[in-house]
Amino acid sequence: MKTWALLCTCALVLGLAVAVMANDEGDAYDMMFMKPAIAANMALQKDVMTDMAATAKDAGDLQAAFAKVEGYWSKKGGADDAVMFAKNIEKAAGDVKDAAGKGDKDAAGTAAKGIAANCGGCHMAHRTRTANGFDLH
Repeated sequence: MKTWALLCTCALVLGLAVAVMANDEGDAYDMMFMKPAIAANMALQKDVMTDMAATAKDAGDLQAAFAKVEGYWSKKGGADDAVMFAKNIEKAAGDVKDAAGKGDKDAAGTAAKGIAANCGGCHMAHRTRTANGFDLH
């Protein structure tokens, strides 16, 4: 009886693990890469019109987040466009950081506008909305 209960428990745990892993890559990507990147970009877009010190910090956070995104797509392979989008965002964030560091609100705002197009381009190419959220391509 104990053996049967142990086997049933193991089968249940294995089944749950397989079910969780079915969308695990997309969920892990969101938690590890996209959520920090989105938070940094939202903060940057909010601060860029009012607070250059906060904008410079946000831009640094965004650069760091997209360096990780770039690394993910580089390792995944076959997604040179995603790597390019991440590099473009890193550069735009660097431009925002430089301008904000100099107190140049106009240049920081202009550079910040270049971020959204790259986000959208990558999402169009590599994300599909499913009933459970998003899947990566």
